[in-house]
Amino acid sequence: MATILYYHPLSPPCRSVLLLARMLDIEFDLRSINILEKEQLNQEFVAINPQHTIPTMDDHGLVLWESRVILTYLCSSFAKDDSLYPKDVRARALVDQRLQFDLGTLHRRMQDYVEPTFAYGAYLDEKKKLKITEALDWLNTMLNNGKKWVAGPKMTLADICLCVTVNQIQAFGIDIQSHSNVVEWMQRCKAELEPHGFEFCAADAHLRTTFQSNGSCIVLVNEENVIQRTVPRLFYAAMSPPSRMVRIVAQVIGLPLDLKLVNLEGGSEPKDFLEINPQHCLPTLDDDGIVLWESRAIATYLISTYAKSDDLYPRDPKRRAPVDHMLQFDLGTLYARINDYYGDILYRSRMPDPRKLSALTEAIQIYETILLTRKWAAGDTFTVADISLCQSFCQLEAFEYGLARFPRTNIWYKAVQQQLKPFGYDEINQKVMSQWRAMLKAETDKTTTDRYLEHRKSVMSNS
Repeated sequence: MATILYYHPLSPPCRSVLLLARMLDIEFDLRSINILEKEQLNQEFVAINPQHTIPTMDDHGLVLWESRVILTYLCSSFAKDDSLYPKDVRARALVDQRLQFDLGTLHRRMQDYVEPTFAYGAYLDEKKKLKITEALDWLNTMLNNGKKWVAGPKMTLADICLCVTVNQIQAFGIDIQSHSNVVEWMQRCKAELEPHGFEFCAADAHLRTTFQSNGSCIVLVNEENVIQRTVPRLFYAAMSPPSRMVRIVAQVIGLPLDLKLVNLEGGSEPKDFLEINPQHCLPTLDDDGIVLWESRAIATYLISTYAKSDDLYPRDPKRRAPVDHMLQFDLGTLYARINDYYGDILYRSRMPDPRKLSALTEAIQIYETILLTRKWAAGDTFTVADISLCQSFCQLEAFEYGLARFPRTNIWYKAVQQQLKPFGYDEINQKVMSQWRAMLKAETDKTTTDRYLEHRKSVMSNS
């Protein structure tokens, strides 16, 4: 029975393993995992590799992932000599160092540069591109003084691994010509690897990428398909708590949004917004034709589609149910009662209704009781329910509703704010909170004045 390799040809680490296998005459039972379709998240594969990364190798019960470990294992187990991965401790240490330079520096910087564009259609970051150039400078220095190979007098695993990474960097349109040592070394690597199918395993055989200059789209082209991904467009209002919640969720999962500000009060709604949302409410998401409104539905969709893990919104039904429960408690109870009470003052020129204030206080007391048995809104882990509820409480803070009499809620609220600070929480909320506060005061003063004038007019007419 052959050793199993789970792989995808678009993956440079997978291609390194395939190259070595050809050099060592290893016949794999190749099982393709289509990362573009998120097949790595299938339960069967996650059971084998909980990190759900490729390549993953199963050699008769020995399961390994991390390509460089697979490479060293294959060399140690199947190579006829130790030229590619020396047994001598000093010689091997240099190979290991170069392998780790690839893993932690060169390949990592390449990933940091292109991954946001592949995943979300984000703008390419020129600062990250400069980081790749810096790493190539270091590789170029390693080849100074006429050195032919990166880790000694002969080709080793380090050359194979780094060669595949540099080849991928070239496929992404980054010029290496200013690094003369690297250019010459790449030519030597290709000559050595050509008999073992380098052209088959090279990036250009599987991948050609085009990044549109406006950064709004990534087009991925390979032999089998063409996939176009656009940045999700979010129609929003800066003062809207649901809009702010979705923007924060996007920041937390590292998803850029094409933000379209809509001024509903001024009646200047964009035509494309009116066409896609007959309810004309905010926020509204358009993700390449998938149109959603209702902020909590948008947030869970974005997490399920774009987040790197399911921590914020679990896939497991039993873990997800408490999150859904608290999202609906927020929508149907807490946020609804905030709107009921303060909406009278802000939009309907009514005096504050004690019954609605009592209902709002009851909702907060319910949440205070919920927090008796848990650290976060839906249990022991931070989820999207915390982000959603936090925005409701943020609105209460803007309205100067005192939370001090709800100690558990107050502690939780401050903890959530700390969690979200690195993701632009203050920038998104602080200015609009003061605007809401001023609006409430103005409407309260106006309503009080109007009522006084009405009362005075009534007294005068009856006198």
